[in-house]
Amino acid sequence: MAQSISPECTPLKHKYDTCFNAWLESYLSPEVTNAIKSSSTSSNSASNDDAKAHRTRRMAQEYEDKCGAAWKAYNSCVTKAVKEHKLEELIHQARDENPLRELESHLDQTHVS
Repeated sequence: MAQSISPECTPLKHKYDTCFNAWLESYLSPEVTNAIKSSSTSSNSASNDDAKAHRTRRMAQEYEDKCGAAWKAYNSCVTKAVKEHKLEELIHQARDENPLRELESHLDQTHVS
């Protein structure tokens, strides 16, 4: 695994990475199996959508329960290191020069009523 911005953040990064990778594997594994099954059988689309939405909410809660504290600790450490290295202005400048258009588009779509 890669090092973090600051040596004191690296153990926190490794802990979070390990947690996230395990969670992601559990998140993706049933999706692959379900995709194969759904392509070979026809079923009620509305009930499939409901089941997917329920699973998504359940997996989001599982992520928060298992990895939320590790993410918060790592994020806090990185935020502190960014300030200590005086990188905030460079980050703001980079975001202004190269904004994440895909994220902005996604956020616009999810907040439309």
